[in-house]
Formats: sequence, C-alpha cells, structure tokens
Amino acid sequence: MFPRDWECFPALQLLFCLLLETSIQAPSDLANEINVIAGHNVNLSGTMLVPGRYTSFAWIYATDQKIIEWYGNNETKRFESKLQDRVRLDDHGTLFINKVQKNDSSTYTLQVLWIGGEEQEWAIQLQVYDRVSKPTITVEVEKSENSTCQVKLFCETQDQPVNYTWHGDSGPLPQDKALEITHTPETYSRSYTCQVSNPVSSKNDTAYFTSPCILARSFGVHGSATWLLAMVPVVLSFLLA
Repeated sequence: MFPRDWECFPALQLLFCLLLETSIQAPSDLANEINVIAGHNVNLSGTMLVPGRYTSFAWIYATDQKIIEWYGNNETKRFESKLQDRVRLDDHGTLFINKVQKNDSSTYTLQVLWIGGEEQEWAIQLQVYDRVSKPTITVEVEKSENSTCQVKLFCETQDQPVNYTWHGDSGPLPQDKALEITHTPETYSRSYTCQVSNPVSSKNDTAYFTSPCILARSFGVHGSATWLLAMVPVVLSFLLA
C-alpha cells in the first residue's frame, strides 16, 4: 500500500492515511466556481465517482430543485425543470449541460449515496456571462490658460456588470468608468485605452491625442476637437473634384 521508502516512517504513513480518508469521505465546504460564455456547453463534476462504489447520485439546482438522478443499471430520471431537456449524466457523476443560458447561473450540488448508506455532496457555483461588446470612449476637452486643458474621458458600454481598466502612456490609471485629467504641454498622455471585461471576455477602445488639447480620434468628441467634423465637407469636395 505504501512506497517502500515510507516503511521506516510510521508518522508519514499515518499522515497519508488521514489525507486519503479526508479526500474520500469529507464533503467539501467550499463551492468551486465555473465561469462560462452563454450558449456554450459545460460539464460539471463534483468528484470522479467510481462505478460500483455508490448506489445512486443526483444533481440539485439552487437549494432544492432536483434536476436528474442516476439509479442502478444506468437508469436515470429527469425531473421537471428548465434544464430537463438540456442535461445528461455519465456514470462518473458528471453533469453535461447544453447551451447554457444566463439564468442557469446558480449553485449546483452533486449528492451521492454510497454503498453502505453514507451520503456525501459537492457544490459548484456556475456563472454564465454574455461576451462583452466593444466600448466607446467619449472625450470632452476644456481649454484653459497656458495651453493647459482639462480632459474628461468616459468609457461607454451597454454591458453590465463589467470591470473598467484604463491605461495611458505611463501605465495603469484609476479603474473607473470615467477619468478626469489635466493636460499640460510638458505632461500628457498621447493615448488612453479603456478595457471593459467580465470573467469570460474583454474588449477595448483607444483615444489618441496629438497635443494636450487636440484629439486625433474618438467616437465621441466635444470641445476643441470639434474641428474634425468641419474637415469632412472639405475632404469630400476634394475627392469629388
């Protein structure tokens, strides 16, 4: 049972036995967390069951909604639920869910009845998210004295909840939906990138400055950068000439 080198160390043998017993018999108090993109398939496995060591097992949704149960001879019973047509089992206790939806997010519990009558359970927290869409940076520029400008940047997205992360030339900036920064001729960032993310995806947008008060590109521009709009008719006239 033990490696030959362990025979001289009874204390190590005892520790090994305690760890083995804990891994087999003690239910987990901590729920594992799985994050998945809506529309994907997911496999939930509380533990790897060995056929012949249990008499039945079942998966529970939330706190008390039984989804599916396995009996002897590979017989299963599906219970009425929103998942009943999208789930299946294997004999190792894995729950397969097809095309998960955002409202499938919940705690899923595997309950096992071992041969001998002992019961045990494992919990998994499933979170289903949509992919985030590309954000849009809107910029407001207010010029003040000595070529100094007050710059406000807003990271706009329809997705919620998301995390906001800003980066400038000098590195990370405060993580918020909006930034307010003072530009001077000596100190200003030539680009600002906003990244929106959730646990399964991320997208970003970048605004560029050619000087402390002049914006090179953005989807939304106010203040001194409005000269870009005035250039459009001129460019069209040149192309059509």
